[in-house]
Amino acid sequence: MAGLVGAVLAIGGTTWWASLDQFVPLLSGSPVDQVRRVAGALETETIPYRISPDGGRLDVPQQHMGQAWILAASVDVLPSLSDVSEMPKVLTPGQQDWAFNRAREGDIAGMINQIDAVAASRVTIVPREEGTYFGEERPASASVLIRMVAGTSLSTQQIRGITNLVANSVDGLEGDTVTLVDDQGNLLASGTAGDDLFGEGGTGALLEYRSGLERRYIASVSSALRPVLGNTTDFSVTAAVDLDLVSKEVVSKSIDVDKQAVVSEQVEESTQKNTATGGVPGVDANLPERGGAQGLSRDAGTDESAESLGSTFNYAYPTVEEVSRSAAGGVKRLSVAVQVNEERLYALARAANESASEEEIESEVQALQAELENAVKAAMGFDEKRKDEVQVSFLPFSEIEMVEGTGAGSVSATDWMRYGIAALGLVLFFSFVVRPVIAKLPEAKKPKKAVAASSSSKPVEQDDEDDDANLAARLRHLVDNYQAVTADDLNTLVEREEEAAAQVIRLWTRHG
Repeated sequence: MAGLVGAVLAIGGTTWWASLDQFVPLLSGSPVDQVRRVAGALETETIPYRISPDGGRLDVPQQHMGQAWILAASVDVLPSLSDVSEMPKVLTPGQQDWAFNRAREGDIAGMINQIDAVAASRVTIVPREEGTYFGEERPASASVLIRMVAGTSLSTQQIRGITNLVANSVDGLEGDTVTLVDDQGNLLASGTAGDDLFGEGGTGALLEYRSGLERRYIASVSSALRPVLGNTTDFSVTAAVDLDLVSKEVVSKSIDVDKQAVVSEQVEESTQKNTATGGVPGVDANLPERGGAQGLSRDAGTDESAESLGSTFNYAYPTVEEVSRSAAGGVKRLSVAVQVNEERLYALARAANESASEEEIESEVQALQAELENAVKAAMGFDEKRKDEVQVSFLPFSEIEMVEGTGAGSVSATDWMRYGIAALGLVLFFSFVVRPVIAKLPEAKKPKKAVAASSSSKPVEQDDEDDDANLAARLRHLVDNYQAVTADDLNTLVEREEEAAAQVIRLWTRHG
């Protein structure tokens, strides 16, 4: 009856389990917002689903898997320019502009999603508006929201690549008017000219830019020292770059006095005649018409005339006007510090000439020091006008202490403890579980003839793992079959039955 009831319950349970929907994972390890959007699309189509407690997994029935895949794939699909042909034929001009703008946003978002670190993106474009009057035109702008792949981030080059990609896809859009924000709300590009490096919020990019310059100078100086000192720890290089954060424009004008050209020439010619009068002083004497009437001759005085000729030249000198512009971010001052192991230089000098005296070695070391200083200045591009600073120090380095550590194949104390506990568990399992079970198993009975035949050839080997409780039965079996008894079994019997063994020995000694 119990078997019948169990069979009925098993058949009923199997039938009920087979009738249930078999749920298979549709999304696994996905962001919660994506699971929520897909669940909303499935609920619209009345497809059953189940969401894990952490919200990262979505399961659907196996028979609806194909339809669910289509819905999940269409959730994040943005419209593109390829969908323009599906637009209705009757649209107002405003609706057409909105549709084309929306399709362009989908195409740009699709291109941004091809970047490895970007999981999804949204693009919003504000088109350019032309004003009626001068100065009322509003330039185009764009905002980009990206969702990053877990554990990844965008580099400075990738951020600039995204802004340039968006700017070159829209007419009238400049890269400095594109705002880029990630899904955590971090501002990656603020959409203001110059903000990516030196503007407000560009501190991180500025530090990265300065660190890159310092790494470049360190690598350049190290490359110059490595052929002489070798690829060792006998030298160290550090660099500090002081950046000029202000852009400057200088206009200079110079005149070349050695060269001149005649622009104009002015000639002046003048004639001057002076007449001196004579006779009786008075008004009548000075009148021309009265001079002859009084019988006075004009020859009484003297006439003088003078002519002058002059010329003026106007010269022009050539002028040279120069405009020099320096953008922000230039190196204002460079400081490099180099430490060289002095013992390394002495070792190189002794290796070059083993028979040299101490004075020759000292002079050779000084020559090496001078050459290394010149090499450092040449590698860093030393500029006195920029007031660069170079400090090359030759000091004895401290010895590196080697500490013996555990290798990759060593086992720590915790591992040994874990292994010891596991071994102890195995020993206890075999001692208190396996051995008692084996001891209680019925012993196999052998035919007497077979045992006798085997006794003539060699003694039967005893199992070391037999329990002491079966010792007496085994000895009795050996005696009954005229088989030899080993000394170990007799010793075990004597230890177990001390009083009986003493009685047997007493009887043996009494009867000789």
